[in-house]
Amino acid sequence: MNQALLHLVLFFIFTCFEYIVLNMEEVIVQKFLGDLNHYTDSGYTIHILCMEGWFRFSYYDKVFVLSEGNCMILMANRQIKELEISEDFACKAILVVPQMLEKYAPVRNTYRVQGISMLYLDPIIRLSEDDFIRCSNDFDEVEYRKDDIRHHFYSEVLGCSLTTLFLDFFDFHKKLFKGTPVSDSCARLFFKFISLLEAGECKHTRTVSDYAEMLCITPKHLYSICLKSTGVNVTAWIDMFTVIEIKKALADHSRTLTQISEAFNFSSLSYFSRYVMRLLGASPSTFR
Repeated sequence: MNQALLHLVLFFIFTCFEYIVLNMEEVIVQKFLGDLNHYTDSGYTIHILCMEGWFRFSYYDKVFVLSEGNCMILMANRQIKELEISEDFACKAILVVPQMLEKYAPVRNTYRVQGISMLYLDPIIRLSEDDFIRCSNDFDEVEYRKDDIRHHFYSEVLGCSLTTLFLDFFDFHKKLFKGTPVSDSCARLFFKFISLLEAGECKHTRTVSDYAEMLCITPKHLYSICLKSTGVNVTAWIDMFTVIEIKKALADHSRTLTQISEAFNFSSLSYFSRYVMRLLGASPSTFR
């Protein structure tokens, strides 16, 4: 074998090996929680099925409890705060990168946008006894297919098991949150709107017309998109993200209320105080 051919063979071997390693990391299966925020910051979406016990956490400033027999989805780049976990807590967890979601979560599934958007409001999916068994079997199947690397159609069968898992999660969620399917264009605009809020635009403006202008649509259209996608109006979405940021700011005692008010682009301290009172039920100084 000449040197050029040897180099070609070695390159092919190392390339295949690198692909397999990367592919294995696209899906992680584990039976413990681990550092959830580390995984989500790394781009993983986490599906968790609680087998025993419970897990209490704070998500978007609301407290939730994942209890035995139920599941939850924590989307990529979302942060939770662990509050308490029972001693007997046991779970199954599947972590997937965005590419796997895009590839194996059916694009034509018009419920997808509603399911994902509702997870901002409540990441817990409550299961019936039959659905719990089905969900547990889905997790086991993904684990089995992920480990079966000798299968001649490894990627395909792993993908099929993930598609089944994703469709069942859609089904579980659809039973809880009924709604009219939305179009792809509506879905894209809604997620662009949410991205603006997550990027901190709520610290600069809370006016619907401003967000509509950023999205190149009318305020009326933005109202319609939010209601169709989630059943929650656009103002409520803006307030939800703004309150989170305001609470963070109020927790920083090195900043005065006037400084915080100006940082959030309120026209006056009194207007800022009325806004906080309306959403938090207390004045900024009392809440602090």
